[in-house]
Amino acid sequence: MRKFAGRTACVVLLMPVWLMSAYGATLSGTVTEEGEPIAEAEVKLVDAGNRVVVRNVSTDAQGSFRFNVKPGLYDILIFKSQYANTWAKGIRVGEANVYQSVELTPKAFVESEDAASADDCDP
Repeated sequence: MRKFAGRTACVVLLMPVWLMSAYGATLSGTVTEEGEPIAEAEVKLVDAGNRVVVRNVSTDAQGSFRFNVKPGLYDILIFKSQYANTWAKGIRVGEANVYQSVELTPKAFVESEDAASADDCDP
């Protein structure tokens, strides 16, 4: 019984390593405002083909995020209160790792959707 428990623990501990190698590449990056890292921003990984959220992580103290992914086409959505939601679209991940830097804009500096729809240029 002791051997079985030891083997089970070994399999459980090695599972993350196996899963990482099964995906093959990482999509990582940083979220910043004027070059300063933004911690605890939510980053959603979206399959660009079917628009399904694949995973969700928060940025660390350095504004960094990381996903282990299969090759494909992805979008990422970054949001944090007091900042405008920001998309990075069409990120193609092959066998090599991909790095994506995203700059957030404070909501105070973004026109509201209501203001945009009341544009003077509309007939």
